[in-house]
Amino acid sequence: MGFYVMLLAFFVGVALIATGATKKTNKVIRIVLIVLGVVSLGAAVYMGLPK
Repeated sequence: MGFYVMLLAFFVGVALIATGATKKTNKVIRIVLIVLGVVSLGAAVYMGLPK
């Protein structure tokens, strides 16, 4: 199950970064989306590391 959570976190992170980078909305919302995407990608990388 951890593998699927890692993949989900990765894809959600990529989607958040892509949405934040391409949408022409409020600048604060764009920054928040990009930060959340980076955090989600970081979580996916952390879950993928061997322990």
